[in-house]
Amino acid sequence: MAGCFETLEKLLPFLYRVRALLLQMTYSLVITNFAAVSDAPLKPSKCYKCGDLDQQLPCEDSNYTLRFDFGQQCQPYCDHLHIEVFENVPLACPDHSPYCMTDIFHRNGSKATVYRRCVNEDTCRSEWYLQTSSKPECTTQFDPNINSDLECHLCCYGDGCNTGYVPPAQTLYTP
Repeated sequence: MAGCFETLEKLLPFLYRVRALLLQMTYSLVITNFAAVSDAPLKPSKCYKCGDLDQQLPCEDSNYTLRFDFGQQCQPYCDHLHIEVFENVPLACPDHSPYCMTDIFHRNGSKATVYRRCVNEDTCRSEWYLQTSSKPECTTQFDPNINSDLECHLCCYGDGCNTGYVPPAQTLYTP
């Protein structure tokens, strides 16, 4: 029996090295698989699409559904009426543009002009995240009846996320 313990004592350094190598291989495998998953392209969203920003042709009411939101301000009278226009069916975006964008242009004293489209990540980052996300008047304090000039680009990810004016906060793009 003493011979077995001596053999085991001689094998222990080897077994520790094998264990360390296995742990290192497992760690490397996990990191490699994580990188492969995180580099996978996003599945394109299905977005509400209308208008043509390049041609300056905004969404038109005749092709879309109107949704009325009287909100909590309708006590006996509705002095704040909120009307949103959106296309009935979200459509699949191309693989190279998996995000949804709602562009809103408001000029003092005029009706807001709205465009809805599919965009790529660079457009999301530059137009939404860098130019618009820090403007509360485009997000948490958005008012379609504002009496000043306003330009908002709201980018989101997820099927139908660009319905209404401001997408749900959890769908808004973050780099």
